Amino acid sequence: CPDHLAPNIDRKSWTPLPVFDWLQAAGNVSDDEMHRTFNMGVGLVLAVAPDNVDAVMRDLSAAGERPVIIGDLTDA
Repeated sequence: CPDHLAPNIDRKSWTPLPVFDWLQAAGNVSDDEMHRTFNMGVGLVLAVAPDNVDAVMRDLSAAGERPVIIGDLTDA
């Protein structure tokens, strides 16, 4: 991420797999540590210009993916 931008991630925008709930409870791991260490199931992040979001979402869906908008970039 360029120095002049900061990510704004909505952790409630996707549903992590149940294994993460189990792991967190079994290890008594904080939410922040779970997200930092395991990304909670987010495998790939694309930063897309606002004008291209709809097209990228459509193309990913057509390719069999289940894209989710997890946040945006704001001025740092």
